[in-house]
Amino acid sequence: MNTLIAITGLGILCLLFEILNLRKAIIPFTIVGLLGVLALTVRDYNMPQAFNNNMIVVNNFSVTFSSLFIVLTIFLIAMSHSFYQHHQTQISDFVAIKIFLLAGAVAMVSFGNLAMFFLGIEVLSISLYILAASNRLNVRSNEAGMKYFLMGSFASGILLFGICLIYGGMGSFDVAELRRIADLVPDRDYPGDDRNAV
Repeated sequence: MNTLIAITGLGILCLLFEILNLRKAIIPFTIVGLLGVLALTVRDYNMPQAFNNNMIVVNNFSVTFSSLFIVLTIFLIAMSHSFYQHHQTQISDFVAIKIFLLAGAVAMVSFGNLAMFFLGIEVLSISLYILAASNRLNVRSNEAGMKYFLMGSFASGILLFGICLIYGGMGSFDVAELRRIADLVPDRDYPGDDRNAV
């Protein structure tokens, strides 16, 4: 939970740096901030916790993948120096979108509720749609953004339909509750099922 709050705050600060005309400080500040977020995340290793009625679950799995995503984002921002030189006026936009992309990825691996899982995927996807279509004067960039948006929209609809079916069958979005209900359901013999036949 602290990791998500810190990442979101870092993204907002990147946008404020643009308003304050501190473009040169955005990249170093973001990298130092992400290193701090990484330390905050690693600190939670072997300390399982649940927040907001089990919406967000912190365990070794979520800490490991969150740390991996943070390291990849640090490399992504640090190694894009030549790209930022040609887009000085949009540097805060690109960096902030990558930070919010990271927030979606962390939410996606820290869910304890299917609603939070869907929210994480949507935050990550919307950031990627924007990055794919970021060069508005390039027809290929616009085409890539539109195709990715359409594909992502259909995929999100199918995922949401599946989540609704699970809720209809189990009556809950909570993953721990779904597992408990699934363990209580006995194996049933269905007509035409000859697995138990002698």
